[in-house]
Amino acid sequence: MKQYIQKPVVVHAQQIKDADFDKLLSGDRVIGVIYDPELKQVFISTFSGVVTGYVSDWIIRDQSGEFRVLADDVFCAFYSEFTGDLQNNLQWNYKRANEQI
Repeated sequence: MKQYIQKPVVVHAQQIKDADFDKLLSGDRVIGVIYDPELKQVFISTFSGVVTGYVSDWIIRDQSGEFRVLADDVFCAFYSEFTGDLQNNLQWNYKRANEQI
């Protein structure tokens, strides 16, 4: 079987934190996301319907502008912070791909 590596794609992401619900008018909030401080959940309208995010999940806006929610462990398995150095990020992806095989 051939090996494949995920193409490097830069996305915008923000982790949902407990403190996000304490700041009612925070500038750190993601536009288009509804924050429910009572339930400590966020609700995001997507093409697939409304998605719920919880504390420690990640809100991702991909290149097409679509929002998604990923659990922390899934996010950490597939993403690393982009430092602006594409070569360094490609090496990280290659190393992770070989560790999972």
